[in-house]
Amino acid sequence: AIRGLKDMYQNVVNIDSAMVELKKVTNETDESYNTFLKGTNKKAQEIGTTITGLVSSTADFARLGYNFEESQKLAEVANIYAVVGDEIENVDVATESIISTMKAFNINANDSISIVDKFNEVGNNFAISSGGIGEAMKRSASSMAAAGNTIDETIALITAANTVVQNPEKVGTAFKTISMRIRGAKTELEEAGESTEGMAESTAKLQKEIKALSGVDIMKNKDEFKSTYQILDELAQKWGGLTDIQQASIIELLAGKHQGNVMASLMNNFDEAREALAVSMGSDGSAMKEHEKWLDSVEAKQLQLKAA
Repeated sequence: AIRGLKDMYQNVVNIDSAMVELKKVTNETDESYNTFLKGTNKKAQEIGTTITGLVSSTADFARLGYNFEESQKLAEVANIYAVVGDEIENVDVATESIISTMKAFNINANDSISIVDKFNEVGNNFAISSGGIGEAMKRSASSMAAAGNTIDETIALITAANTVVQNPEKVGTAFKTISMRIRGAKTELEEAGESTEGMAESTAKLQKEIKALSGVDIMKNKDEFKSTYQILDELAQKWGGLTDIQQASIIELLAGKHQGNVMASLMNNFDEAREALAVSMGSDGSAMKEHEKWLDSVEAKQLQLKAA
């Protein structure tokens, strides 16, 4: 009984602290906050999470400039990702993954569940967890989007490369590096603490060298790069016919020495990237279907009871 009273007191403190943080970054009326808290209590029980987690996630999204309604929607999505996703430590990690992906690929709040759909469905079908995809996306999403890749293409490349490497953080860093080296973003690479050793001196020189080694053109036209996915896909189609020296030269030009094993893994498993791309593009509804199944578990019932 004493322990129960202590827990009750601590829960009140935790919820109050989360609400204080939310009020710092929003400007709603007391009535609006009370309505929100009542709704959060109900929503936490529905999806099997904590009230504190939902309030804190709402504050995190509001801090980034989303309005109060959008922040509530995004917090719900982040908490669903936290429970259906594999290898996700807590809702804060889930929130960070969703934020970085949304910002990079310009996905609005109403479509945010599609991110969890993609992470979840690909994670269920390939040798990478949904949490691992999120980790890799945190490190690479911005650079990959700037290099003309879609979210589906980025997930596909991460998935295929991770087949052998089995280190999502390293894979994410590798694709940030590869996309920057292709675009000649030397200053950005140096600022990110990545090596520029072996990098071509200019876009024109890189284009010429890659074309001479493989026959693949990295440019759509004189002013526009192909996406990273398209370039690597075209290289993969020629890869088996290249000599070891040609392959090594291409890897050093595009990935550098530190990330070469990730690119080599990708080149030897690109069929998996194509399969993952198809799965990611056809993943609509995956997260909610899995969440419905999860709600029947003992773990979910315990969390729902805890929220109540």
